[in-house]
Amino acid sequence: MTPDTPIQQPSGYNDMLRGIQELGVAQYTPVVESIIATRSRDAHHIQHPLDHLLDFACHPAGLALYKTLTGRIRQLAERYATPLPQLTDEVATLAARVDGHLKKMGAVWK
Repeated sequence: MTPDTPIQQPSGYNDMLRGIQELGVAQYTPVVESIIATRSRDAHHIQHPLDHLLDFACHPAGLALYKTLTGRIRQLAERYATPLPQLTDEVATLAARVDGHLKKMGAVWK
């Protein structure tokens, strides 16, 4: 073989690679569906399949699973972006407003 000779791929290489990708997608599909259905917040439970889905991102179904899982991570990031002390302060402020309205109406709420 000379440097000018193109490298020849074995005839079934692409089919074999596609088959491996399909097996990987088939293996991780129920895992991703479970994470989404159970609304899992366990970082390890989400991170493990996410890391391995990168291996199958060339396959359209693998890429779709990857996008689904990253969408779940985005939801969690948005949901937990506000710190608990800030949420507590907001609840206290709103509770005071509700109490004020109830007093104006003559109602008492305990």
